[in-house]
Amino acid sequence: MRERNLKAYRGSLSRYRIRKLPRIAEGYATAATLHEMTDMPAIVAFNAGNLLPVAQTYRVLDPDRPIYIAGDDDRQRAADLDAQGRPTVNVGRLKADEAAAAIGAQAVFPAFPPGGTGTDWNDLAQMQGHSYAASIFRHGRCGPRADRSRFGRGPR
Repeated sequence: MRERNLKAYRGSLSRYRIRKLPRIAEGYATAATLHEMTDMPAIVAFNAGNLLPVAQTYRVLDPDRPIYIAGDDDRQRAADLDAQGRPTVNVGRLKADEAAAAIGAQAVFPAFPPGGTGTDWNDLAQMQGHSYAASIFRHGRCGPRADRSRFGRGPR
């Protein structure tokens, strides 16, 4: 890993200008893996609940730039039951989709082979290799774009 190219920003993000397309990741390992796979900036939200405020901050800083939210897919949690006996929510997917919809971004999720136990982009890269994970990421980015008309110039 080329950690010298990873940056952790503290304080006001308005001091920083990111010149390439940012990827927002739920966790540090995912952000580091995305940076390795794409050589593009990766921003760490540190938890699913923080994806929306981080995404909103970056949207304000650059209203016209496409932003990709690399969500976790906690699909195994659907097999778990909460205290009321209901299936639990796939929090990673839910929060990434909410953040993407709120700022006109695109959420992209890892695709695991049947029986795969991973939940994030780092898991996918560890199990299937970086080139496979990078191709899945690129394929996900090529899907339908979010309507960004209320945030700038509209879909790209």
